[in-house]
Amino acid sequence: MGIQNLFLTKKSLNKFFDNIPFGVFVMDNTGRISSSNKAADEILCMSKVEIKQISLFDIISPKDIQAFGTYFNQIIAQNDTEDDLIEIEVKNGKGEFLVIEVRVNINIVEEDNHFIVVINNISKRRKLELAFQQQSKSHKVMQEKLAKEQELSELKSRFVTIASHEFRTPLAGILSSVNLIARYIDADKKEGVVLNHELKVKNHFTKIKESVGNLTQILNEFLSLAKLEEGKVVSQLKLLNLKELGEEIHEELLQLAKENQEITMNFDLQKVECRLDYNMIRNILLNLGTNAIKYSKSNSKIEFMFKMDSEILSIQVKDNGIGIPENEQSKLFGRFFRAKNVTNLQGTGLGLNIVKKYIELMHGSIRFESQENVGTCFFIEIPQNYAV
Repeated sequence: MGIQNLFLTKKSLNKFFDNIPFGVFVMDNTGRISSSNKAADEILCMSKVEIKQISLFDIISPKDIQAFGTYFNQIIAQNDTEDDLIEIEVKNGKGEFLVIEVRVNINIVEEDNHFIVVINNISKRRKLELAFQQQSKSHKVMQEKLAKEQELSELKSRFVTIASHEFRTPLAGILSSVNLIARYIDADKKEGVVLNHELKVKNHFTKIKESVGNLTQILNEFLSLAKLEEGKVVSQLKLLNLKELGEEIHEELLQLAKENQEITMNFDLQKVECRLDYNMIRNILLNLGTNAIKYSKSNSKIEFMFKMDSEILSIQVKDNGIGIPENEQSKLFGRFFRAKNVTNLQGTGLGLNIVKKYIELMHGSIRFESQENVGTCFFIEIPQNYAV
């Protein structure tokens, strides 16, 4: 049972790795690539077999070789990547040159002298900028196109920075658990038993599941924001039973709650059903609920209140957690914002920005009241002329 689950876990991780929306590959200190994901293959226009036969230094433009070599040596010497990023020109499998952003990460891969490398193709942005510089007269359409491309590219670059940090903890946990599971299985084989370490193996599978969940959440937040920024998200109205929705959310949050955390759902409804976008409202409630759990202690209380009259659907989410510093409250819904009192906790700073955008797509509004070390309450209102 342990070996089968280990194979399934490896398969899930490979699938997750391949679906990351920017290029990622593993290379050694000579630049030779040992594995890559689908996005990296597409950026470099090479198959996985072809990529494994090259060194990154083989495809870097001669004019950038020295700069990248210096950058790479500094990364190794400093043993830190923090915000280090370099732009280089490389030749893809079709013989075409393209400009990519490169970030080399260390302390992620367990093997000595191996590194996680993240790449982002910015050729389109650079071509637009060059065309812009060469034109004697600027055109409004070109300006808007360039601005949008820069914004989306910067969004992706910013996410790469965050992801390179946020991926470290869950990836390290996954690698550690997988290695320990393999050792337990080997030990059981030598002892001639089926699974003597079953409880330990199950515990590590749980840790792997939680880590993959964290990675998936980070990716989902980025993909959701990217679609919102590109205007690809439209509301899909569906007749919903608010009590059933509340109970569904309640069950999911209980699985995430800390020890003795109490989560309550209260309803004051003139009508039980209303028309909302199911995915949007579910994302909103789960985001606010998981934040309340994350930023509240054990033995705390989290309250949801659903109220609907003839004109407005109102939802309140209240906790008695760490609260939001007063001097940072105006930035709360900003993209990538994280308050100073939560920097030690995992997160991208995208969740509430997405929540606000979803609510606005349903013609609603969101506000909050918060006091540091006392708690926070979010107030959502969605007009009935839209919701019903």
